[in-house]
Amino acid sequence: MTAQIAELESAIAKIELAKRLGCTTNDLLTSAVDCPVDKLGEIIGKGGSNIKQLEQKTGCIIDVDQVKGQIHLRGNEDAIRKAVLAIESITLSLEEEFPLSSEVHSFLFGNGMAPYKQLRKDHEHVYIDLSKDTKVMKLRGKMEAITAVKDDIAKINVTMETIDVSGKEAGLIIGKGGATIKALAVKHDVALDVKDGNGDTAAIEIVGITINVAAAVKEIDDMIFQNQDVETVVVCSKLFKFKSLGKAGAGIKEMQKEVNAALNSNAVRIQFEGRDKEGEIESSCTLLEIRTPRMVHARAVELVKKRVAEDEAKTIVIKFEAHMIPMIIGKGGEKINELKKLGKGATIELDRVVGEVSVLASDEATKMLVKDAIEEIIAQNQILKIPVENSMMGLIFGLNGKAFRSTIGSKDSILQQEGIDRVVLRGSVENITECAGLLRDFISSNYIVEVKFEQGDGILLSRKDSILSALNKEGEVKTQIVRSRNIIEIRGKQNKAKDAAEKVTTFLYGGDGITVLRVSIPQSIIGALIGKGGSNISKLEKEHEGVKIDVNSTTCRLTIRGEPNVAYSCRGTVLEEMVNVNANESIKVNLDVIEQLSDKRCIRKITGDLPVNVTLTASLVKLRGNYVDVAIVKAAVEELSNGTLQGQVDLSSPLFDALRSNVETKTLFDTIQNENTATIEMDEQSSSIRITGKRSFVKRVKFFIFDHLVDNYSHCFFKLGVPKHLAKVASNAKAVTAIAAETGCDIVFDSDVHTLLMQSESPERLAQGLERAKEYVKKCDSYVFVVNIDRSDSWLLVTILTQYRDSLRDIEETCNCKLEVLKDELVISISVKGGEDVQDGKEAVLALVETVKAEIKFVDIPESSMPQFIGQSSKHINAFAAMHSVQIERVRKSPTRLRIHGQPAAVKNAAVATEEWIDGWEDKNAGTSVKLDKGTLEIFNGNTPSSEKRKISRDCGVKLDVYLTKSTVIIRGGKGNAHDKAIDAIKALACIHHEEVGATEPSRQPTVSIDKAPPAERVKITVLIPAKKESSIPTMVEKKGRKEAANKKDSKSQTVSKLFNFLVSEDDEPWDASTVSSGLENSEDGYFRSSSGFSVRL
Repeated sequence: MTAQIAELESAIAKIELAKRLGCTTNDLLTSAVDCPVDKLGEIIGKGGSNIKQLEQKTGCIIDVDQVKGQIHLRGNEDAIRKAVLAIESITLSLEEEFPLSSEVHSFLFGNGMAPYKQLRKDHEHVYIDLSKDTKVMKLRGKMEAITAVKDDIAKINVTMETIDVSGKEAGLIIGKGGATIKALAVKHDVALDVKDGNGDTAAIEIVGITINVAAAVKEIDDMIFQNQDVETVVVCSKLFKFKSLGKAGAGIKEMQKEVNAALNSNAVRIQFEGRDKEGEIESSCTLLEIRTPRMVHARAVELVKKRVAEDEAKTIVIKFEAHMIPMIIGKGGEKINELKKLGKGATIELDRVVGEVSVLASDEATKMLVKDAIEEIIAQNQILKIPVENSMMGLIFGLNGKAFRSTIGSKDSILQQEGIDRVVLRGSVENITECAGLLRDFISSNYIVEVKFEQGDGILLSRKDSILSALNKEGEVKTQIVRSRNIIEIRGKQNKAKDAAEKVTTFLYGGDGITVLRVSIPQSIIGALIGKGGSNISKLEKEHEGVKIDVNSTTCRLTIRGEPNVAYSCRGTVLEEMVNVNANESIKVNLDVIEQLSDKRCIRKITGDLPVNVTLTASLVKLRGNYVDVAIVKAAVEELSNGTLQGQVDLSSPLFDALRSNVETKTLFDTIQNENTATIEMDEQSSSIRITGKRSFVKRVKFFIFDHLVDNYSHCFFKLGVPKHLAKVASNAKAVTAIAAETGCDIVFDSDVHTLLMQSESPERLAQGLERAKEYVKKCDSYVFVVNIDRSDSWLLVTILTQYRDSLRDIEETCNCKLEVLKDELVISISVKGGEDVQDGKEAVLALVETVKAEIKFVDIPESSMPQFIGQSSKHINAFAAMHSVQIERVRKSPTRLRIHGQPAAVKNAAVATEEWIDGWEDKNAGTSVKLDKGTLEIFNGNTPSSEKRKISRDCGVKLDVYLTKSTVIIRGGKGNAHDKAIDAIKALACIHHEEVGATEPSRQPTVSIDKAPPAERVKITVLIPAKKESSIPTMVEKKGRKEAANKKDSKSQTVSKLFNFLVSEDDEPWDASTVSSGLENSEDGYFRSSSGFSVRL
């Protein structure tokens, strides 16, 4: 039964297969095709998908025998043939990846992938796969079929165009739901792709046949062009703008809606321009901006213009002067709001530039009602402009003009200021004409004269018994002090005001036989100078008859008025009193400063031997002395406390004002501050310049300022420098004050820069002060004897200050003199109070100098010999020193100098022995001698690693010893031609030096002379480098040669030393100090003993 069913099913299948193939069952055949086992998977496909596709494509029924590796086919002849070909395309196929250009790839995927689908249809025997993400096509089939596919692809002649568009334009091309871009692709048979940029931009890629791409690009460009926004502005009145924007812009919204409706569009935008930009001129017109796509723009502009013209035809314009605008507007817009409410209501616009008011109303009656009201306002607000001096403005519009302004108001007129020199009267023509006459009368009765006064005179002028009070009581003028400007306003009839101003000027500054002198007084002594209840001032006025003295305790200024001779005499007395009054100052400091000042040496340094009493408490430094000395010590204490010095330059008020107003001065001060890190301030109250910073900076700034004053204000300022060694004598405050009192010239001594400063508004008194100052300095010079120290002996001053300070004090006490050691100037000054004879002090100081010279000597030693002279662990130098009963040490910062210190005789013997040791060492270590000019030698010498000497020594492998006194360099050591290399290097250095300095004569090449000694002997070479003129070469003082000094040795000391050295040296080698292991000591019993115990009596 089962077999019958199977046979029946087979018959039915044959019938269905024949029917499907359109043949009879007799036409059906079967066939078996061998297939490699590894290809069966590809025939079957995933889930049998490939077999199903083959069956559908060929019509055959296909069965696979995976065991035998056969494929059984059943169908008619044509179907079997197709199936065999399809199977062979797989079993005999190749695989290949074929890269595509961007243009071809985009073309195949364009237009709904139609080109790609057509390619697959045309080559059904080739498996074609193409991904959108990659530009590689996968091909599988027979070689000839794959080649055919590649040939067809090569025949595709496509191009690509890219159009950069904005994001908005990209949306236009894509269209709603992509409809526009799809229609373009179909219409032109191209591929279109939109690639996003940064959000604001995009790129449209068009791929296809060249002619199709060109057509698509043209249509896209046209679409973009016609849809671009175009803007046109229409000029209209501001009145139209206000009407259109009223009620939240209802008018302009309605107009925009009408235009869009007429154009069947929603892209028309209408708006007024924004607010006027800052700086633009205000105009009566405004601009209406119309923005639309290009395709409808012309029609939109036409419709808008028509609407504007219709509305503006309903407007009336009234002309008026621009100054009427506030009257038409009214306070807070009250008046114009009333006008807008007249009749049925109107829209009103004011043009401030051309003086026009525009009125827009819905009916004619309302327009005329508003017009009449505006014209009435204009008639009642005419103006009259009257020029008035600026000095009168404060009077007219200030408190004193209140009554006058009330009179103007009673005439229904308004008075206003316009600019700095004009007033405006506003009202009817009749009223303002009358008010103009009243104004002229008021001005003529209130003429103002201004007189400038110094800030310090403000209180003096405000007193009840002042000259201003007297003038006010007379009633002919009125005076007023304007402190903000430091001026006095005098008001009255012109002639009266001018007369009063002349009196005030004379009172303030002198004139007409009256002199006015001002003296600045330190706050610390002003009370003592005034006296109880002003007793001292009254006494001065009695002693100097006719003089009037005013004291301003706030500004610390005393003013003297009177006849010239008497006034200057009184001033002299005041100056002398000031310097004789003790000033007291208390300075708050921290504990560290108190501890430093507890040392008497610190106190002496701070006071500089000035007669100032210093008292210390837990937190205060109290000073007592004359005000000049106290001020100097106070500055020094504050400098010790905070690390900065505050210097001060006191100037006369006129000079201070001139300096402050000088632009060049400000530039100079700014430059000085930038270069010197010092702060410069101008104090108006004290008329002084204050300088704060490090002491060196303050001194430098003062020099700059004094030079500037002398260069630019020599008619009232001069300076006289004082040698530093005379500074302490010349700084005597009482003596300097006496000169100032005598000459009438302000004279002070600036201790920071050692300079006498002179000021006077009178050139004659300035010249007299300068002459007396010169005499004073000359007199001070007679009190002082100066011991000048040669620069080569500058070490003396340092030594005296550090090791012989007690000796200096002994000389001061014994000889009743004052000593000052000035290292910078290389002098020791000796001064005696009162000009007494300084002979004793002079002799004592000279004796001290000679003693120091005898007890200390310096010996120059070749640098390369220094290690041998010192010895290992300093054994040789210590032994040498002990042998001669002296101290020997190497001088710091000098590699070639030894310092010998001890008793004069021992020092002398030790120096001679050292010279002898050097001679012996030089005999053993001969070298090449190079003579240099002194200028080159100074450049050559140096101890830093980068010095020329070190460089040449290192490069040539030699040792170089510099003999400054002989202007010679000795080259020692080295191998081969090392000496020649060193000579060449030195010669090159000399030539470079000559070129830099710029010799006046052509430089010659250095000449070298060589001693023709046998090769076995040591050769001495002398290289002569020609020197330039002395003007370009620093001069140096030569010492006597060692040979000459050796000839003057003490004969006994020399004999003893040689004998001892002979005894302690080896028999077969001459004595050398470096081989001696112990020093020589001379005992009182005549024995010479070494530190090792060996002794001999010689």
